Amino acid sequence: MVKNSIFIFFLFFSSVAYAYQFKGDWELINADRTELYVKSNSNRVVFSGNVYIKNGKNSFKAQKIVYYEKERKIELSTELSVYINDTFITAERAIYFVDEEKANFYENVVISRNSFKMTGKRAVFYAKNSNFVIDGNVYFSQKRYNGFSEKFFYYDKEEKVVLKGFALIVLDKNYISADKIEMNLIDEKHIKELFLTRAVDIYAVGKEKLYLRSQKAHITFVKNNELKEVDALYDVTSDIYGEKERNHIDCERMKIFFKNEKIKNFVILGNPRGRRIIYEEEKK
Repeated sequence: MVKNSIFIFFLFFSSVAYAYQFKGDWELINADRTELYVKSNSNRVVFSGNVYIKNGKNSFKAQKIVYYEKERKIELSTELSVYINDTFITAERAIYFVDEEKANFYENVVISRNSFKMTGKRAVFYAKNSNFVIDGNVYFSQKRYNGFSEKFFYYDKEEKVVLKGFALIVLDKNYISADKIEMNLIDEKHIKELFLTRAVDIYAVGKEKLYLRSQKAHITFVKNNELKEVDALYDVTSDIYGEKERNHIDCERMKIFFKNEKIKNFVILGNPRGRRIIYEEEKK
């Protein structure tokens, strides 16, 4: 009895893949070289050179792919790209767990989904619901806005994005940051509302300039991601700049209403205090 011995079969075909049979809907389209490692407790198949594997409409490409039969997992490395549920992902290394329908990506991760593009150090993609999380100095961009965070959570069905850790969103000339930002979308191009938690900073530049800090805030938008209302709570401090004046206001809650990129009016609640500074015209 040879319990721990390994038998290795080298199979080489010029531009024709060895007809390895995966279970289910998996199909080997191409591999320049196939090596089958047979072990008593686990078999693995190593595909190398322009490897292309399909699973329905999803595709897995790399210069090297290793399939572990018992663990039902696929490891990809070197020039890898994965296309799952309309999402295109590249990285230095990846592991796909077949039964869990989950993929882990490592180093130099780039995720492109419709008009969204994200980069980071690591990511986990859940094929069952198209949700994913990417972390490690994440930068995300879309035609109408972009930003940074430590972690980026995408929820497909809910059309929601959650940013955690030094989160920043840039909308035209508006800068919005907090420790945590929950972004509800109308679609990927248009933001419905934002919920901000801890260390909130809002810097808005329109026909008037607003700088506001608080512990929580709820922001709503109208078409083209223009500000509609800011509802700031707890330890609110703000500066509203007009053409000839600056209003500094401290309070516990403040609501600011916008129209056509201009502050229409605002409401101050809870221990209000502040000052108004009038700028004198420069003498010629």
